Amino acid sequence: MNPSGFLSSGIQRIMRIASITKGEAQQDEKKTIRMLSQWMLPFMFLLWIIFLSFASPVFLTWGNLFNVTRQIAVIGILSVTQLLCILTGNIDLSVGAFVGLFGALLAGLSIKLGFPLAFLICVLIALLWGFTNGFLVTRGEGISVIVTLSTMYVARGITLLFTEGHPIVNFPMPFEFLGARNLGPVPYNLITFAIVLAVVFVILRYTPLGRHLYAVGGNKQAAKVCGINTKKLTIGIFMTSSMLVALGSVILLGRVASAQPTAGTGMEMDSMATVLIGGASMSGGRGGVISTLIGVFMLGFINNGLNLLGISGYWQYVFKGSIILVAVMVDLLKNRK
Repeated sequence: MNPSGFLSSGIQRIMRIASITKGEAQQDEKKTIRMLSQWMLPFMFLLWIIFLSFASPVFLTWGNLFNVTRQIAVIGILSVTQLLCILTGNIDLSVGAFVGLFGALLAGLSIKLGFPLAFLICVLIALLWGFTNGFLVTRGEGISVIVTLSTMYVARGITLLFTEGHPIVNFPMPFEFLGARNLGPVPYNLITFAIVLAVVFVILRYTPLGRHLYAVGGNKQAAKVCGINTKKLTIGIFMTSSMLVALGSVILLGRVASAQPTAGTGMEMDSMATVLIGGASMSGGRGGVISTLIGVFMLGFINNGLNLLGISGYWQYVFKGSIILVAVMVDLLKNRK
């Protein structure tokens, strides 16, 4: 081989080695970023728990811990609702407003028509509400945020019109025990939440329906090719969502014994935060019941800690909004190619 050919061959070999080394370095960097993003939120939460254990003498008492578990039932059920939507690549921003609407209608109609008829009417309204959300969402791609944001305002407006801005009290409530009573030492609302978790866990882990949800969220076009009716599935999920929200509203009514016109305000953000903290992806196809439960407890202790520290409610919005932002950033880092 002449000197020029030898030199050229050597340069090419060095470039290949450099390319391989660079590729390996990039892969190592991506793995490191993903690992850090995976443990970022749990590490921040651990620091928060350590800080609160020193900052508040009440935080680690059994009474406070038990109080947190009582408070997470409603937002926990709404989080499961949000998980089902997010798994399919959608989101339901109307869940908080519908908590208020369902509760107001159930309380007001119970006074006028009696509880059984009022409950039947409200259940039918919930099914129609979910069907409407699902039907509108399936009319286009990626419009669940727009549709449910619109219906959120509609629900809040109807609630204020129906209640005239005043709480509704002194209504018959056979399901009051779900929100205010215990079975032995365990609150009924926590038992109800556990049942919802167990049912959804079994569906997602062991049934074809669960696999279809992940498939639609992972790749909708591929799911269609495999014979999955994505429109029917999406409508069904939103109808299920509205029924779970109705259950959460009943628990809330039983706990506070009044239908507040502003009930459910901010719950759509809390439910979304818990699912994202739990590791679900906004693009769909990733998430689970156990991780969502962890997110529910994390947000529950964050809210509890902020209250114990006497942080203003205004600053709490800033704090929780920042948590959602961090969770979204973590999701982007996990999906970074």
